Amino acid sequence: MSKLFSSVILFLICFAINIKFSFLDIFVKLKEISEYSVSTLGPKAIGYLCGPGKGLSTLMLRAVMSDQSLSIDANYLIEEGSLATFPIFASDLPSLSGPSLGQRLKLLKSTWLATELKKSKEELLKQ
Repeated sequence: MSKLFSSVILFLICFAINIKFSFLDIFVKLKEISEYSVSTLGPKAIGYLCGPGKGLSTLMLRAVMSDQSLSIDANYLIEEGSLATFPIFASDLPSLSGPSLGQRLKLLKSTWLATELKKSKEELLKQ
């Protein structure tokens, strides 16, 4: 058995253990995990977007694909990200409405995720 095949089997087992869904749901969630695993987002952002179970599975798949080991603090960072709240609300952008408000919120959230959830509300609003 090849190393990659063994790694994928190990990943799928860990995935099934970490995420308690039906067999059909696993395949649906696997698509999301595979998409995030090739992104440049860090563990906190992955945790925010995926939650703890899928976040850990995502980083495990990323580690397998890059032949790297999982960071020792990955689980902590994922958990921290999963508990985070995006600091900007529509009410923080009173001059915008409709599609322009939605686009602005999407851009600000993308920036926040790209900085590993580090930018504060004030820093984001200055952009």
